[in-house]
Amino acid sequence: MPPVPRPHRLLRLLSAAGLGFIPVAALAADAGGGTVQNGFRPLDWLVLAVYVVVLLAIGFRYSRRQDTTETYFLANRNMKPFMAGISLVATLISTISYIALPGELIQNGPVYAGLYIAALPITYFLVGWLIIPAIMRLRITSAYEMLEARLGRPVRMTGSVTFILTRLVWMTLMLYTTAKVLVSVLGWTPSWITPVVVLIGLVTTVYTLCGGIGAVIITDVVQFFVLVIGALATLICIAVQLPGADWWPATGPTHWAPQPFFTTDPQVRVTMLGTLVCTVIFWVCTTASDQLAVQRCLTTRDAGSARRAFLVNNLGDAVITLILTVVGLALLAFTVTSPGCCPPA
Repeated sequence: MPPVPRPHRLLRLLSAAGLGFIPVAALAADAGGGTVQNGFRPLDWLVLAVYVVVLLAIGFRYSRRQDTTETYFLANRNMKPFMAGISLVATLISTISYIALPGELIQNGPVYAGLYIAALPITYFLVGWLIIPAIMRLRITSAYEMLEARLGRPVRMTGSVTFILTRLVWMTLMLYTTAKVLVSVLGWTPSWITPVVVLIGLVTTVYTLCGGIGAVIITDVVQFFVLVIGALATLICIAVQLPGADWWPATGPTHWAPQPFFTTDPQVRVTMLGTLVCTVIFWVCTTASDQLAVQRCLTTRDAGSARRAFLVNNLGDAVITLILTVVGLALLAFTVTSPGCCPPA
């Protein structure tokens, strides 16, 4: 198989779906040597405008219901498990996920994605039956109240500051990556990245401040399905461009290095056992200490509801991981068989 297409080409192809705005015209060039057009068409701008208006409308609608602190931060502990679970999926995925998962498949094969999904049942057992009941027994608002109750106020402050700093860096990367992808899709110069970052941050801040966690969860659910539709739209566009089943590679590329089950060789990038263990540790740590995850659990009624919410999260996580892995396969086939449709280097 020919060499893997250069990452920035794949970035621009995938960005159409990764942002969730579904400007699929970027993939609709003629397979016989067409070129990708930069910029949004009127329909793309309409979809984007409607998307932003819907997010803001949800925030303003929920702003009229914020009469207590528990309503604002915990949605009266009455959120449906499905909504809380999907919100957790949408909270922890991002534009980086949309680029990284297909890129991982293209560069290294499907082993990581398969083992990540395989580890989710283990995390469900540990988190659902050990961690969630311990959290839901306490009438708390944040994960760090548990630290103060068990270990004192200094430990709580340390945990809170660590969370804030970590998530500030995380959100900075999310905003920058999203803005960079959008500017690339639009064909604008890099000088537009800062204004786009400000605009995205402003819209997100407005509906979050106005609507509280209730609005955040609803918008998360909307964003999750928009992102899924965007990824599926990418698959459909590629399938239309390529005849028959050409969008599904018949054989694996020769550059996919074998991934051993276990090795002590430090030059080996990942192992199967390492992927399983890291996935389990990530979810245990996240649900036990990360306010983003803990708060979703606390918005539900009881431990059983929170457990069902985490099950929904695992199922949604598996679905989106599988879809993005297939998108990676399709993009690999598309860029190899139709190089004229790729954005210029």
